[in-house]
Amino acid sequence: MKTLFSHTCLDWARDGAREMMTMMTMLRSRKSLLLLFALSLASLTGCKAKLQAQLRDRDETIRSLDGQLANMRLENERLQAERDRALADAKARQSQPQEASAPKQGNKKDLDFLANEIGSDVKVRNVGGRISIGIPSSVSFAPGSTQLSPEGQRVLGRVARVLQRDFAGRRIYVEGHTDRTPLKKTKSKYKTNRRLSAMRADAVATYLGQHQVPESKIVIVGYGPYKPVSQSNLAANRRVEVVIGD
Repeated sequence: MKTLFSHTCLDWARDGAREMMTMMTMLRSRKSLLLLFALSLASLTGCKAKLQAQLRDRDETIRSLDGQLANMRLENERLQAERDRALADAKARQSQPQEASAPKQGNKKDLDFLANEIGSDVKVRNVGGRISIGIPSSVSFAPGSTQLSPEGQRVLGRVARVLQRDFAGRRIYVEGHTDRTPLKKTKSKYKTNRRLSAMRADAVATYLGQHQVPESKIVIVGYGPYKPVSQSNLAANRRVEVVIGD
């Protein structure tokens, strides 16, 4: 009886130890699971934070691109408006009369344009590739005089306006010419035809300078009788020519 009881107690002890070991194993497993769960939860929390940061970056990029797109649309509208204005201006210029264009060359069209602008009192021609405006002395001066006549001043006023408008900044040569007839009544005053032509050229240059043509751009030349335009028509040789240079 005593022996049986001893074996029974021993078995109970062994069973209790096994149960204890099992429980400890289960506890260790639960701790492992809890640790794994905690690690997984921490990893998920980090992933969530990264994802939220990426979403914020994406939203910021979208807002920035929306702003750039709006600016590009505004710039496109501005450029379109400028293009429309430029086209309208070009169309308006094309619709203006052709004579509004300033003559720059010595072709027939430019010569006719100037002759029409200045009047029939002058002769506009191409001399050596340059435009020359010839004013007869009978229009601009009284016989034997270097003082501009009222009619000469009116003609030169139109010449000055053309020079200002169409040839600003160009060199202007004012050339005086006479015929080959020797001086008689005015010989004591002018000495030679060359001097008379130079003084008349100077009178024309002075008038142009007083009417907004820069005097620094004006050159006077007195040719006297040495550059005639006609061998038979002496009156045609008595003239002042305003030549437009470079």
